[in-house]
Amino acid sequence: EINRIIGEHIVKSLDKKVLLEDPDIDLHIEISEKEAFVGYEIFKGIGGLPVGSSGKLICSLSGGIDSPVAGFLMMKRGCKIIFVHIYNSTQTREALLSKIEDIVRKLAEIQLSAKLYIIPFGNIQRQIIAKIPSKYRMIVYRRFMFRIINEISKKEKARGVVTGDSIGQVASQTIENLSCIYDASDLPVFSPLIGMNKDEIVNLAKWLGTYEYSIKPYPDCCSFMIAKHPKTKANLDKIKDLEKSIEDIDKLIKDCILRAKVRTFRGVSNL
Repeated sequence: EINRIIGEHIVKSLDKKVLLEDPDIDLHIEISEKEAFVGYEIFKGIGGLPVGSSGKLICSLSGGIDSPVAGFLMMKRGCKIIFVHIYNSTQTREALLSKIEDIVRKLAEIQLSAKLYIIPFGNIQRQIIAKIPSKYRMIVYRRFMFRIINEISKKEKARGVVTGDSIGQVASQTIENLSCIYDASDLPVFSPLIGMNKDEIVNLAKWLGTYEYSIKPYPDCCSFMIAKHPKTKANLDKIKDLEKSIEDIDKLIKDCILRAKVRTFRGVSNL
């Protein structure tokens, strides 16, 4: 009915004919309860679901290429994302953390605001280095990171953890090692990049606008003081047995969180 009324008005006003099969201009009209929107061109957006409609998740943000893309993909499915960056304070100067803030600032354009927890990991890493053989340290590092993120999730009422893991990409991302790592989480773990190749992830990062920040030099917390050839097929019982040598795990986790810095970023989407 609307098409007929408006089409008739245009024909009379402009003395033009209606061409249904090959028009010079397509008019697009959307009518809501209080407003009407008229346009002649449609631009493809991100798609997906409104941010927040699927709940809240915590994204483990490493500073590399992958984890920002993983966070974005979960935003696209309607999840409100809170970011947690865990770093080694003996490796990372405060000035370098601006890279992490730039990544989150860019991602804030998607969900209009984004909270970032920046958490020092040095005290825990010293305990792990002292007690855990070097070939297992990367796995134990990440298990402790999951424990920290689980505690943050309680405060934020988040329902799961997002990672940038992709099977076989690095030593910690074998199926066996990921099984050992994810075991430390009380929450579901979502890894939207799990079956993607690196070039696919890089292309997404470039389109998203995080790539230029992710490639800036930055020390990898998980690679600190590990073996040249880390264990690629770890056994969970072995990992749990090794962790028994670390005392006061709960206190170590709480101390880390108490030293966290929290920032909120706001942005307007250009995508």
